Amino acid sequence: LLLADTGMRQRLATTKNGLLLNYYTSIAALFLLGVVQIVVFSGFMTIFMRTLLRLSDILYLIVFLLLMIGLGQLLQLVNSRLRLFLALLLIVVLAVAGGSFFHLPETLLRLIGQYTPHGWVLSKIGGYGALPFPWPLGLALLLLAAGYLLQKRSVVQYAMSDY
Repeated sequence: LLLADTGMRQRLATTKNGLLLNYYTSIAALFLLGVVQIVVFSGFMTIFMRTLLRLSDILYLIVFLLLMIGLGQLLQLVNSRLRLFLALLLIVVLAVAGGSFFHLPETLLRLIGQYTPHGWVLSKIGGYGALPFPWPLGLALLLLAAGYLLQKRSVVQYAMSDY
């Protein structure tokens, strides 16, 4: 439901699967663009920085992408005036806690960092102990499903308030 126009969302809600199709295609577009970025950047790092490119690292980054898209869908529920500020604050806090800004020792990554999206992906790529792959993937899918259901509910409530 990336369409910001409330009227468009209400019109989509009147069709049989309009909201679901819009949500699915919006997520698919974000996901495909993110995967292209991951592959291109990883390819450039392999070529120019002579780093080892492992398929598992690409998969970890794709799960990270899904987690961030899922969080973004929940933030769609926040007032548009506050959304950008809240999203930036959340991303910075998660990134700091996950060790993206400052290199955290393995102990802190295991205790705190692995429970944030940033720390989980850094732990997995670094070879440290972290949550098993299915947990973050399941959480990402849960966030995406919750985002759809909550956004659908808000559109229906908004439409009902007009009457």
